[in-house]
Amino acid sequence: MSMNITYRVRWHLCEPQLAQLWAIKTKHEHSEAYRRFEQEYGMESLMIEPRQPNAEEAHSDNSLWWGAVAYPSGLDFLEFEEFQEIVLGFVSELRRTFGGDNWEVFLYDNEEPAKWHEEKEMFY
Repeated sequence: MSMNITYRVRWHLCEPQLAQLWAIKTKHEHSEAYRRFEQEYGMESLMIEPRQPNAEEAHSDNSLWWGAVAYPSGLDFLEFEEFQEIVLGFVSELRRTFGGDNWEVFLYDNEEPAKWHEEKEMFY
């Protein structure tokens, strides 16, 4: 069983923003660091997708979006941190670009919340 970095946010994105979202995802998946992890460890895609709101949330303009990326197996300590930097860099850019309500980003299968550094505008 693998561990994941998970993230979720409430957004209302229009069509141009959706195109921008997929462009950001593509940019991060074409980075040198991501490609190295993909080649060496079979790193998963940087997933982000909408979820259907539950009955209580159906009236809201903001939809729940979520994603998860599994930690590749066999990482040493430095690679473990580099993997987290790749995923958190992606999620940080999404937050800087689209904002959103109630961001939740967790390391290690929801056991440790990632923190948001307000001045640097990034998760760590």
